[in-house]
Amino acid sequence: MKSDQINGLCNAKDCSGDVAEFFFKCSNSSNKEDGFHASIPLPLVRTNIQDVPCLACTTVEDIILVFSCPNSHVICLECFSSYCRSKLDSRQYVLVDPIGYTLCCPGMEETCSSSYIEEVHHFMIAGKTQYERYKNFATEEFVLQNGGIFCPGEGCGNGILTETDTRKVVCHKSRGGCGMVFCRQCHYAYHDDECQNNNTQTEPAASLNLYTINRSNVLQAQWRDDRLSRDTIQRLTKQCPSCKTAIEKSGGCNHMNCPRCHFQWCWLCQVEWGRNCEADHWFRAS
Repeated sequence: MKSDQINGLCNAKDCSGDVAEFFFKCSNSSNKEDGFHASIPLPLVRTNIQDVPCLACTTVEDIILVFSCPNSHVICLECFSSYCRSKLDSRQYVLVDPIGYTLCCPGMEETCSSSYIEEVHHFMIAGKTQYERYKNFATEEFVLQNGGIFCPGEGCGNGILTETDTRKVVCHKSRGGCGMVFCRQCHYAYHDDECQNNNTQTEPAASLNLYTINRSNVLQAQWRDDRLSRDTIQRLTKQCPSCKTAIEKSGGCNHMNCPRCHFQWCWLCQVEWGRNCEADHWFRAS
């Protein structure tokens, strides 16, 4: 954790700084402000050093989310939050094993529809309220898809998994329920005679999915491969022999002065600048 131990190169446009600060949080700490007790890395969230526009609103934001689809489509965090809310409203999260309920990239390419978000904590970006909605939705879907039922008791709504042919259902208090005994068919208090009202419980109706994006925007909102950036840096720069900072030479002589540690060295032989360098290859092409 000592300073000046990590070397790097800032790719941000017009960046004049040469010092970076890193902040860490203990995974065992408890943050009372956000109500969560674990620090979860979100690998899809990045600093927008490539100035890629959002596929939805086309603005260039500092912090973005890059989907794992082949074209690495970019979306700003505000639009990603809207995307999450829209899919929750229309109950269009998809169950993917072993991830759970998740979303894919909203890009229009066929490959985007199978590029799912694997770390579901990314949905916390939409806010605590929406994340709680997401967890409730996942629970409801699990209960419904497995033949379960929700307790009709006032203020209860407890999910209950029973045999499908069981008509008498008990919402046990020992399992977080309200204690109500009700009829599976009509959802009223249990009775031996036939149901007077066939009020069968059904899955909530899905609203229209209004989240749409423009195809031309999608073509521009693509994160370039990080390997291409690294290859470009390696091709156009050389490391300072002293501090290993990558430095680009754009014309001029071969006498280099490192802007970070001020070490003077030769661009051609990459050693400390001396009389031999001054005599033999001051202006020799590299």
